[in-house]
Amino acid sequence: MGQATSSQADKFASRAELLEYFDARAVKLFTVPELVSFKARLQLNELQDAVSEDILVAELDMEPEVQLTRRVFKLIKLLQNFPVINTVGTEITGYGLLKTMAVLNADRFRKYVNSKARQEVLLLIGLFDADPGEPSKELDLEKVLSSYDGIDTSNISVNCGELHDILTWLLALAVDYPTKNCIINRDDTKEHIKDYERCSSSILHTVKQEAVKCCADHRVTLDEFISVLDIVLQPLFNPLSNFFEHLLFRTDELVMHQNDVKDVGYNNLLSPAIVAQFSLSLPKKIQITKLQKLYIGKEHGFSMRSLQAKVFKWMAPTIMIIRGTRIVNDDLYADKKNPRYKNFLEHYPKLKDTEQKLDLVHASKKKVTYVIYIDEPWKVTNKEKFGGENMTIIELTPIQETYLASAPRSSYFNTVGGGIGFGCDQPKIKPNQIRYKPGNVSLTIDSNLEFGVFRHVSRGGTFNIGSVINNKNGYVDPFEIRFVIQAVEVWGCGGEKELAEQLKELEWEQAEVKRRQAVNLKSLSEDRALLEMAGLVGQSNSGGSV
Repeated sequence: MGQATSSQADKFASRAELLEYFDARAVKLFTVPELVSFKARLQLNELQDAVSEDILVAELDMEPEVQLTRRVFKLIKLLQNFPVINTVGTEITGYGLLKTMAVLNADRFRKYVNSKARQEVLLLIGLFDADPGEPSKELDLEKVLSSYDGIDTSNISVNCGELHDILTWLLALAVDYPTKNCIINRDDTKEHIKDYERCSSSILHTVKQEAVKCCADHRVTLDEFISVLDIVLQPLFNPLSNFFEHLLFRTDELVMHQNDVKDVGYNNLLSPAIVAQFSLSLPKKIQITKLQKLYIGKEHGFSMRSLQAKVFKWMAPTIMIIRGTRIVNDDLYADKKNPRYKNFLEHYPKLKDTEQKLDLVHASKKKVTYVIYIDEPWKVTNKEKFGGENMTIIELTPIQETYLASAPRSSYFNTVGGGIGFGCDQPKIKPNQIRYKPGNVSLTIDSNLEFGVFRHVSRGGTFNIGSVINNKNGYVDPFEIRFVIQAVEVWGCGGEKELAEQLKELEWEQAEVKRRQAVNLKSLSEDRALLEMAGLVGQSNSGGSV
């Protein structure tokens, strides 16, 4: 639209004319069938007609008269006046909703606006509290767009409590709206909303550490939020496009969609809310579409052997998720609760307390959760290491942070007592002696899957320092999180082809187990008959006699 913009710039005689021009441009971004269905869905005769807020609340499945709904409506009213957004309409119109969709959809936005104006800033102006300032007096289109119609973006903020509600809603939308034309059933999400709230708390603490103390007393500025959004939360607003574009279909045009994320269920550590959260921090080239349960510690047993038996035949990437409780006082925990921890510390070169510089959130919270994206099939590596360049460690609790692999071969699975390590060197193992060798940024798990340590001391390892920390371009404060493991799970992921092959292999193995069980039972029955004939069992005897 670059040439169209410059040729039109001198022709706008008023803000009303500029607004009318972008109304017309928005309509051209939609097909005739979409517009027909849109008007029918919202009971509109013309696009300039006002939309009933009651109908809109019902069609968007939102709660009436709550602060979140009011903020969403404020966003629509702001975007329907695009690009002269310093004047907010009083009623939502058909044009307003179409323009909202044009801004929220990345592909449409590129066609709609050719400017330095950022899609995310427009959304946050609408969702946060903004001081309108002075509207642009000049009708130079580029200046109107790049200045957001004169709105002072440095003076935009939102209360932490309300931001928490927004984040919770966005995470839920990512699960409930996998496509724009799917039939929606949000019952599971609403029933497990606490799960989404816990995830959004970690995101909030990443943006504003002070919120860990008293959420209601703090505000987050637009700049603070953007600085984290750009680094570890880039896809956060993507679900909004499907959410609004759902209105482009009549209800009888919606179709059933196999929601792979919802199939994960809420009974495991890896829940739909967790998937929505960690997906925000995965590199763009990594797409998680399907997940297959491979290993659940609480079901299969907390042991390297059980994990190996369940996971090593999966010839595609996997997700490992670990949850634990931070050990605050090493000596007290080892002496009073778990003497095995003392043995672990004898083999692990922990940071001294004087070297520890935990930030406010980590010092205040005990629960920790890590997700590791393993981009290669698992293998036993008692001397070598495995893992490709896309290996990623994502911290989910108490904050959201990303640690990207800086080199391949960053991990090991050591079956002779060394446990599992990400970003570590192979442990030194001698008879009755183990010496762990944690890296600068590393996650160490003992061979019993009982204790874990996340270390973050400096640059230079096979994993980069945290993305949020790195963005500050300052000194890296060393810290170490030592924790007792409460849950471990491994899930297989990959494309359709990989999943089909792996599922076929798993089905064959399960059928083979059942076949062998049937053979063994038949054999056992025949053997018992022979023993009974010999008088060795049966007839109320507990054994034979001589």
